[in-house]
Amino acid sequence: MRLIQPPILTKAAKAPPANRCARKGLVAPNLRQRREGEMTMPRMIITHNVVDVDNWLSFKEEREGAIAAMMGGSNIVDYVAQDGSKTVAIAANIDDVAAVLAGLNSPPPELHASMERHGVVPPMTIYIEK
Repeated sequence: MRLIQPPILTKAAKAPPANRCARKGLVAPNLRQRREGEMTMPRMIITHNVVDVDNWLSFKEEREGAIAAMMGGSNIVDYVAQDGSKTVAIAANIDDVAAVLAGLNSPPPELHASMERHGVVPPMTIYIEK
């Protein structure tokens, strides 16, 4: 059996782009902003426990709509704990972080009712991209 040694990369020889967009010379707008230091929508991650993970997941569309409408959020992603615990997380790009924090600290009645219906168990831990 003959071992083939990988080529040594120099400044003249670059590694091929890792994904399809990069191979075509395209860069997603959010990546372009991060490279140029113009990140206008910080990423927010909220973690908390829920009464029932399956129930919480069943409200995914409603939650996305509320986050988009009430908090100016986009690119919303739900996460569940791999270990089977009842800890969940929501990540989203947020227009106005201060407004979201204020709304979560003292939620309006409709948001509070929605959180109860989804089975949200306080407290929430909030992370902001810096």
